[in-house]
Amino acid sequence: MRAVIAWLQRWDRVAAQRPDVMIPISRVVQERAQQYYGRQTEPPLYPPVSLAAQATAPANESKLPQKFFFTWGRHVAYKQFDTVIRAVAAVRGSLIIAGEGPQTAALQSLAEQVFGAADNIFVGKITDEELRWYLEHAEATVFPQEEDFGIVMLESVLAGCPVIANEKSGATELLTSKDAVFLPDSSVESVVSALHEIGNNSWERLDIQRRARQYAGVRFSQEWKRQLEGHWEKHTQALQTGVKGNYE
Repeated sequence: MRAVIAWLQRWDRVAAQRPDVMIPISRVVQERAQQYYGRQTEPPLYPPVSLAAQATAPANESKLPQKFFFTWGRHVAYKQFDTVIRAVAAVRGSLIIAGEGPQTAALQSLAEQVFGAADNIFVGKITDEELRWYLEHAEATVFPQEEDFGIVMLESVLAGCPVIANEKSGATELLTSKDAVFLPDSSVESVVSALHEIGNNSWERLDIQRRARQYAGVRFSQEWKRQLEGHWEKHTQALQTGVKGNYE
């Protein structure tokens, strides 16, 4: 296996030299390109974020707790939903988890152990409109894992919901202490501390939402168009003059 991985690493580094231009989605990715590929990149171009315009309450609204923490995504190991379950149970809070995946059954079993029951914790797949409702009603969203970017964090603040986020995730480059509590690591202890901090602070949800609107899709589209046209112009000039280099 080590021999195969070593071969893949060499192939990956060679392949990474082929693109004329690299545009990373965060400084996290930019630093990796420099470290592993020896490539200088363009400044990060952060992905756009959007939410459903209107919120729709889920069918089981009457059974849900009045105050709860929320998280969602595909149920896979690196998302660390198990960490969220243990942390929220430790502070005796309520938790709602949306989404499905290969770890769903194991996570439900863990929730039954630490909460005593998993009823109303797992709500499965939800619509975009239901997602907005959960974000508008949650005390905070929780994402202890490291992400190249982590667009779910921006979806959270776009709805005015504060977020608990791993400080090593790319999306935190756009957030401030007025929008989020940053985790120094992804341990249960760090998440527990952040949950207490959420409860001890007052969060101006309208201000959070207002700041997040700058990440809308129009801004991304304009910047992407500007960069694409600029690099295409350099490329065509290189073809006309026969200049060799990145654009040969």
